[in-house]
Amino acid sequence: MTAPPTQLDGADVLHYVVSERGGYYDIEGAGLPARVMAKAICQYKGSALFYLFSCTSDWDVVGDVDCESIDAAMRFAAQNTNGETLNWLSK
Repeated sequence: MTAPPTQLDGADVLHYVVSERGGYYDIEGAGLPARVMAKAICQYKGSALFYLFSCTSDWDVVGDVDCESIDAAMRFAAQNTNGETLNWLSK
């Protein structure tokens, strides 16, 4: 899987992590389930909040959570990875 683009859904990518085990979990939707392969911590210009995006292998955003800090986003992500250790990369 390649590195993410510089922006996802218009927000700047600050940190990202890619599953080393083939995905964290699936998100059910109207069509086929979306496999969450990566997470990205992003921030919109002018916003004090950080956003934890759940992404497919093509960096399509399939879920998001707003967080008050980068550390809070990283802690939240760690709770939702089926025990996989997260090795964050900076963009």
